[in-house]
Amino acid sequence: MFKKLFGMFVLTFCLFLVTAPASTVMHAATTTPASSSVIDSELNDKSKVYNPTDTNATKINKPLKTVVQVVGGVGGTLFTLAVMFTAIMIIFGSLSPQKSGIYWKALLGCAGGAFVFFGAATFADMIAGMAG
Repeated sequence: MFKKLFGMFVLTFCLFLVTAPASTVMHAATTTPASSSVIDSELNDKSKVYNPTDTNATKINKPLKTVVQVVGGVGGTLFTLAVMFTAIMIIFGSLSPQKSGIYWKALLGCAGGAFVFFGAATFADMIAGMAG
């Protein structure tokens, strides 16, 4: 039973590894290069004071927001998969009293990790605004 569950988990993970880069390549082929839209000679001007409504700030905040959303979404998804995998191990695994505490700690830790990553993806606008 454990081998089948582990095999399904590995195949799902491999599927994510194969499909994610393909979608990234397709997205990169249809958009303008990042170097022309983000890096600009105006960003090197040290005499300007930071203004969140300025065009330079939006040039930095938009890609940063996208990066935070992607990292938060992927991290949250992986932690959610870990929660599901750990829950299946708790439900179907024969737990001895010595090992049950380890699985429950792992379940709660993965749930906390998913909460943090999905929270970052949800509040990406605010995080990009603070960093910019």
